[in-house]
Amino acid sequence: MWKYFKVVMRLIPVIVYSYFAWIIKYSRHPEKYPFEKRFERIQKLIRKVLKAFGVKYYLHGEDVLAKVGDKSCLIVCNHISFIDPLFFIAIAKRPFSVVAKVETKKMPLVGRIVMALEGEFIERDNLKQELKCFIRVQKRLEESNLDYVIFPEGTRHQDYNMGEFHHGSFRCAVKTNHPILVCAISGSQKVLDSKINKKHYPIDFSYIDYIESENYQDLTTKDIAFKAQSEVKETLDEMIVINERRYKELNKIKK
Repeated sequence: MWKYFKVVMRLIPVIVYSYFAWIIKYSRHPEKYPFEKRFERIQKLIRKVLKAFGVKYYLHGEDVLAKVGDKSCLIVCNHISFIDPLFFIAIAKRPFSVVAKVETKKMPLVGRIVMALEGEFIERDNLKQELKCFIRVQKRLEESNLDYVIFPEGTRHQDYNMGEFHHGSFRCAVKTNHPILVCAISGSQKVLDSKINKKHYPIDFSYIDYIESENYQDLTTKDIAFKAQSEVKETLDEMIVINERRYKELNKIKK
């Protein structure tokens, strides 16, 4: 809890001001404000929050990222912490929206941010609501040049025992012939862990594969989900080792 106390004391003025001055406003009536402006202000705030927590970014796969064109894409990644969506915002090269669990909506800061970015909230145990959610994402992909981030496992797996990627998560990209950017994240689960109180929290993030629509035309959504999951698992096995070594070195933890 001491970790949270230090961060709150350091950021409480900026968080309180931002929350009441524009986050609530953006989340209630996002249509009244330009998306780029909303995203830019949120990104600046999130970067300050992560810096206060001692988060350090280590990005891999810039060659894959360089393949991303002007067309919007569906971004998929493993999920190990509530901070994952915020990390995506911090490192983003261009604005995006996100698909989050409905429980996220009740979180004071994160929920408001998702609403401010016109994100979708999904009920994983409600197939009818889930279908409607992805139809809305599909429509946004068709009508705007906006990327969407989704965590296909549907829930967090803090111990890196990845869950199965739900193939329905990929349907909106397939239906609209949009590319899919496959990513992996490691180390974020330590940032919010109240039992861990260190000065530095390295997060390793990798852009793994950029799948153009013509490269999945002969695949089903189940095939695509399995392909993405396999790529993430293979990359993650290496990233976990790298991230743990980096964590110990930064915090001078004896092996």
